[in-house]
Amino acid sequence: AYAVARLRNLAPGAIATVTDMAIAVSGEAVDVAAYDALRAALAEPPPGYTLGRVDVLPARIDDFTMAVSRNPGGGVVLTGSVVSEAARAEIGRLAAEIADGVAVEDRMRTARGLAKDIEPDALARFLVRLVGLMQSGGARFDGARVSVAGDAVDGQAVGEIETAMRDARPPGVGAGAVALTVKPLSPYRVAIRREADSVSLSGHLPDTEARDRLLAVVKPRFFRERILDRTRIADGAPPDLAAALSAAVPVLASLSSGEVAVADRTLTLSGESLYREAAGRVART
Repeated sequence: AYAVARLRNLAPGAIATVTDMAIAVSGEAVDVAAYDALRAALAEPPPGYTLGRVDVLPARIDDFTMAVSRNPGGGVVLTGSVVSEAARAEIGRLAAEIADGVAVEDRMRTARGLAKDIEPDALARFLVRLVGLMQSGGARFDGARVSVAGDAVDGQAVGEIETAMRDARPPGVGAGAVALTVKPLSPYRVAIRREADSVSLSGHLPDTEARDRLLAVVKPRFFRERILDRTRIADGAPPDLAAALSAAVPVLASLSSGEVAVADRTLTLSGESLYREAAGRVART
């Protein structure tokens, strides 16, 4: 009865087989909703039975779209269609890398219909790459073109997005509209992190002079570690940001690992010291 019920979601020609205590299903979903219903049902086979081979094609649609967006809170949302569960896992992994610890919301439906000359993972990487350069807004594939709209993370990102749209689109993907604005960063963030063999700088600084000033303080104190500068330039920094960071660098250098992080006018120090006495000195400093 369970096997027969699964055929309701599949087009003519589908087969459901029960062999001993294993149930196998093959065929093509009649529509997108039927594919989702079939996946949910296959997650709960009858008690004592297991799933054997499941070879079910998603339904084919004429209006295949895919979109990645970032909301003002930093969360990443996936909408539109995805060609397979493997492709869903890949775009979810990519989105998690730019989500800054916020959960990724997956609203995608599994369906066929993407042009054969477009590689699904390449398209996903391109969309996520664009949204990674945005404070809010999104990138959308629709009608064989990718369009971008929203707030870029900084002025530098506008040029990077425009260059990517011109030179780095996956084969078979056209360029749609680009509508970008730049807003002051809120909160304005920058961090210096010390790890076992490296010190990384990330976030934003107001100008190259502030960057040079900060690196001039960092490099002499971490001469054994690799210095990884990933900072970007953006307006909106709190006053005397470079001075505040420079004052915190010697304290960070006294830790075996740790991070100095600034969000607007709040400076936070976290990490691990080698000795209890050193930890006490850090707190007093």
